[in-house]
Amino acid sequence: MFVLVGALNAWLGERCVIMSAILSGFVDAHAAAALVASAMSRAEISLPAAIVAVLASITSNAVMKIIVAYQLAGMAFATCIALGLIVMIGIVWVAAWRLIA
Repeated sequence: MFVLVGALNAWLGERCVIMSAILSGFVDAHAAAALVASAMSRAEISLPAAIVAVLASITSNAVMKIIVAYQLAGMAFATCIALGLIVMIGIVWVAAWRLIA
């Protein structure tokens, strides 16, 4: 995964890291964070792009959690999970946006 992302990053730039973080966030947010940290340590992406990539991976991971909650326990449980995740991730996005801007 890292080799593929590195090659795509050389071709597409920071957008590739963000897209890769979103896709890998559906499966594992920690792997996406490691991917972004690796790209950041090699100076392949800027700090604002790294922040967006990590938050995008956490967001995509939350979407997957809501889908799994719905599949396993139904709409009532998924709604409870969704409300908590939306509030939590919304606050983090607002804080990050203020940090970046």
